Amino acid sequence: MITGAGVVGGGAVTVAGVLQAQKNPSDDDKDKDNNKNGKSSDRKPVEKLTTGDILGKKYSIESKLGEGGFGVTFLVQDITKNIPVTYVAKAQKLTGNAIADIARFEREAIALQQVGVNHGQVPSLFDYFDDGGNFFLIQEQVKGIALIDEFLEMVETGHVFSIRYAFKLIDELLDVVQHIHSQG
Repeated sequence: MITGAGVVGGGAVTVAGVLQAQKNPSDDDKDKDNNKNGKSSDRKPVEKLTTGDILGKKYSIESKLGEGGFGVTFLVQDITKNIPVTYVAKAQKLTGNAIADIARFEREAIALQQVGVNHGQVPSLFDYFDDGGNFFLIQEQVKGIALIDEFLEMVETGHVFSIRYAFKLIDELLDVVQHIHSQG
């Protein structure tokens, strides 16, 4: 099974499904400590988050799944539930432009809410929030083998790709693309 993935951004809070910049009265003191990029000195960059860190007072980081130019992906556990439930948390690296970061995060959250519903190959979005100036999307954890890992294993074992396999793969990919496009 081929699964989808998204990336996230930072700089706002959710209120009735709408992202808004928020300023607390205690932020005035923090504003004095901001660095040249306008980021609060107490914000921990997503690249520096590690196992055991708590996100949104609800999710504990179990491991880092990956990191790229746009963000970092973590496996997290919901610590508010009596039964262990794991999710994937995606955090977007900030650009330094708070308005653009907020807009990008809002677009990503709205898109994931639309495309992840009722499609087995697109992970569902369960939560999204601002935590210390970083934005996180919490999505369904889809267990399986990454496509690149499957390809590498096939190459290492000398497996030859059949036309039937190639068509099956393309069909699955196009099904996901068609679903995403049908959602607008």
